[in-house]
Amino acid sequence: MEKVSISKMKFIKSLHLKKHRDEEKLFIIEGLKCVEETKIHSSIYIKDIYISNKEFLETFPESILISNKEMDKISTQKTPSGILAICSTEIQIKTKSKLTLLLDQIRDPGNLGTIIRTAAWFGIDHILCSKDSVDCFNPKVIQSSMGSIFQVKIEYCDLHLIKKNKPIYGAYMNSTPYFTQKIEKECYLLMGGESNGITQELEHLIDYKISIPKIGIGESLNLSVATGILLNYFTLK
Repeated sequence: MEKVSISKMKFIKSLHLKKHRDEEKLFIIEGLKCVEETKIHSSIYIKDIYISNKEFLETFPESILISNKEMDKISTQKTPSGILAICSTEIQIKTKSKLTLLLDQIRDPGNLGTIIRTAAWFGIDHILCSKDSVDCFNPKVIQSSMGSIFQVKIEYCDLHLIKKNKPIYGAYMNSTPYFTQKIEKECYLLMGGESNGITQELEHLIDYKISIPKIGIGESLNLSVATGILLNYFTLK
């Protein structure tokens, strides 16, 4: 078992914060499935792997074995999984999908992670997020994405400056039912934030406003659920 220095522990813990992830171009992933998924994608640079569960040594013989107490200190989780890796944020992904997902002011890490996972399921490999959306390397986003973060290119930009080379469909609460709308193969799908939806500043960019009709009861749909319903329809058309 290797003793991790205090300075190394502080460095790993600093990656819990976006500021330091941006500075170091490194982020943390945890959980056996996520680390295995990372290792499969050889283009992703893994700096170090730390384990406190000896059962993982056979799968990751190059890892650094640490104590449970040390894992508790560097983990981002309340109940550590026993494996943590430090990876480079510089992920190279070639995009092929004709549909690009636009996300405006997504603040909930769980929602973003689930949306990334859902996008990957439907073959969507390019997401553009507004600059005020949650960091895609936030540990909760990584956990919710279940490894799909390595299959989808995620960029942050001013959405009102995007290249308008294909139609934009914007999701609203009360508008034209999505299944009555003709869908272009090459397009953007714009989803708004959890609280206020699509910001007014982006409304002039939208070519088609669509919505998911309510048949039963409830105030609204969860954002990631709504995104999944629309992606299913858009990719099958």
